[in-house]
Amino acid sequence: MKKILTLFLLLILMVFPIGASALSGKTVTTLRIHYFRYVDDYENWNIWLWPEGMNGKDIYFDKTGNTLSKDDFGVVTTVELFGTDYYNKSRIGIIFKRGAWLEKDINFDRFIDIPLTTADGILNVYFVEGDERVGYSMNDPNGPDKSNKIKRAYFTEEDKIDFLLTTKVTKEQVKLFEDGKELAVNVNINNNKGSITLNKNLDLSKKYLIQIEFASGAKNYEVTFDGIYDSAIFEETYGYEGHDLGAIVSTNETSFRIWAPLSNHVVLNLYDNGTPADLGGSDEKTTYEMLPDEKGTWKLSLPDNLHGKYYTYSVTNGTKTNEVIDPYAKSAGINGIRGMVVDFSLVNPDDFIYGERPNNITNPTDAIIYELHIRDLTSHSSWNGPEAYRGKFLGLTVEGTKYNNVSTGLDHIKELGVTHVQLLPFFDFGVVDESRLNDPTYKKVFNWGYMPLNFNVPEGSYSTDPYDGSKRIAELKQVVNSLTENNIGLIMDVVYNHTGLSQDSNFNLILPGYFHRLTGEGNFSNGSGTGNETASERFMVRKFIIDSLCFWAQEYNLSGFRFDLMGLHDLETMNSIVQALHEINPKILIYGEPWTGGETPLSKSMAAGKENLDQLPKVGAFNDDIRDGIKGSVFTVAEKGLVQGQYNE
Repeated sequence: MKKILTLFLLLILMVFPIGASALSGKTVTTLRIHYFRYVDDYENWNIWLWPEGMNGKDIYFDKTGNTLSKDDFGVVTTVELFGTDYYNKSRIGIIFKRGAWLEKDINFDRFIDIPLTTADGILNVYFVEGDERVGYSMNDPNGPDKSNKIKRAYFTEEDKIDFLLTTKVTKEQVKLFEDGKELAVNVNINNNKGSITLNKNLDLSKKYLIQIEFASGAKNYEVTFDGIYDSAIFEETYGYEGHDLGAIVSTNETSFRIWAPLSNHVVLNLYDNGTPADLGGSDEKTTYEMLPDEKGTWKLSLPDNLHGKYYTYSVTNGTKTNEVIDPYAKSAGINGIRGMVVDFSLVNPDDFIYGERPNNITNPTDAIIYELHIRDLTSHSSWNGPEAYRGKFLGLTVEGTKYNNVSTGLDHIKELGVTHVQLLPFFDFGVVDESRLNDPTYKKVFNWGYMPLNFNVPEGSYSTDPYDGSKRIAELKQVVNSLTENNIGLIMDVVYNHTGLSQDSNFNLILPGYFHRLTGEGNFSNGSGTGNETASERFMVRKFIIDSLCFWAQEYNLSGFRFDLMGLHDLETMNSIVQALHEINPKILIYGEPWTGGETPLSKSMAAGKENLDQLPKVGAFNDDIRDGIKGSVFTVAEKGLVQGQYNE
């Protein structure tokens, strides 16, 4: 009988894997999400929920009839976990969004930690508008705060600050401090919005703090410069023109320079490896204080060639410090978390020659371009090259592969007679977890590559060893060599119009709000349709894009660049790109999509879109009107084209 009872208990534990702590609770089968917004504007808000590492879906707030369900905290969403992909997951991702991604409450991913059990099998979690913390009880001391706060305060002119609060106040409740000293100012209030006019122009070298005396106590907020990033004074003060940003290596010295103009403290973190401890590496590091230098840059030189070392910066803005990878990093460790110091002379293949690229066309219109995804070329069983090269950079170098006596891979491309191969993005992109590439359950994960992580770093998942930042460089250069030997130029599909991350991107953590265009409410403008768009018209954004393109063209002998959503770039930037690249080689091809992926605050008169192609004499463009006229609309089935017998304009 005892044996039968024991077997019965074991069977129950197998069916309901609830762990040892289950003796004091029930397996979590229900997630109850509580959400609070200050002005009760829930109607168009919903939730994007996903099990970590899996796809997500829309979740809507509970309703009784047509009325939203509320409790003492806010609105409620009940998610049954049992029998779904959410069940038995330790973490579930969550984003609160308005409509079809019109706006996010918090502009980065958050995760709910799911315990094995709770007292009743229900996990309650609590969220407050504008507060990034997650609460696990209504009064969680580490959870979000429902008390009134300052939502935003920023300079809109050299002597004017606009601010937004969660409740209305009187002008007597508003104070402004410059480096700790209270200023005499004029305040105007309209409900929960207001403005402050200074009796002097701002000093960019000082910190400004707005203080509101709410009924629950005083709250402070460091005033940002979002509204004057485009001003002449900001560009004159912080427009850095040097070409030494990033880690620069010489025989016996490595210099580091980062542009962080409003930061009050920057530290260099030097690691022996590019793998954090939670991925099997080490977090041991040596830290060095960086020194402020010209035009908002911070600088440090160390007396050694540090090739192969990995590094990050700890950047402090106000009271918050973030560890970030250098935007100018030239390679990286696993998942692009730490940049790598690179001496290319120690990495280049023996037969790599700088400046060597095919001279196979007279005019840009002579180009015959074959578009290709690196992984696609060698993923199918018809490609029978080395298994270790399947889906990798090196797969594109293999000759002699056949299927039923038909050439595949590189040989097939050669037989087509193309002049150029356009590779979908092969800079370091997000989404794919490079630490799990050998996990059989993970091999199905696929990404086009349009979510940029590190713009100057080759993608790790295409390398035979994504843990070693040298490998991805050397193997990509072998691809360039292989194509060059066959008189084929390499074109890079580039995605400078947005970043894969928004609020938690390295650019935004270094200087919040500068690299991206924002809406009037201070949210990320979403002209790309992927959550944000870059502000190419700003001096240091334009400089980064041009610096990056010139780096790829010179370091990897690239023959052209195809611009994703080129309509989000401004005309001056695109023409400056042409000038810089054609100084390297006048036959470098430059072309792109002259449209956007959504609404943008960039003026149509400034945009590198269809209407302004006459102002881009050396930039090619896709023509979706001709495409749709021939084959029919790609979006509307009923709109047929020439091949279906519809002779329209």
